[in-house]
Amino acid sequence: MSIVNPRTQAARDERTWAALANLLGLVSSVLGPFIVWLLKRRQSTFVTFHAVQQILLQIVVALLLGVIHNIVRPTAIEILLDALVGTANAVACLFAAYAGHHGRRWEMPGIGPIAARYDKLSRRLTWGAPKNY
Repeated sequence: MSIVNPRTQAARDERTWAALANLLGLVSSVLGPFIVWLLKRRQSTFVTFHAVQQILLQIVVALLLGVIHNIVRPTAIEILLDALVGTANAVACLFAAYAGHHGRRWEMPGIGPIAARYDKLSRRLTWGAPKNY
């Protein structure tokens, strides 16, 4: 029988939730990371950062796809741009999930600093201050 270190287990759980938030962004757009954020926002700043960053990424992807579909009419260019945005989204989600699973706080260009600012703001507020156990 092995003895489980509670600190290691907590860190492992946080890494799993962070990776899950990123992978759910790939599968369910905003809904999955939002649910992870609702469940873990007061327990872990690490998971909160990853979930908020993923929510912001999926909002940006949805806006980009909306602009592409409204400006570019059904042509080969639209299909190419859709594939480009989808591939970039998949790569970003998978890279963020890998980083989160390994305990790294990878900031996506443009989106990461906004998520970090939210993280700092939520620590200052008493009602939403995440706690690390």
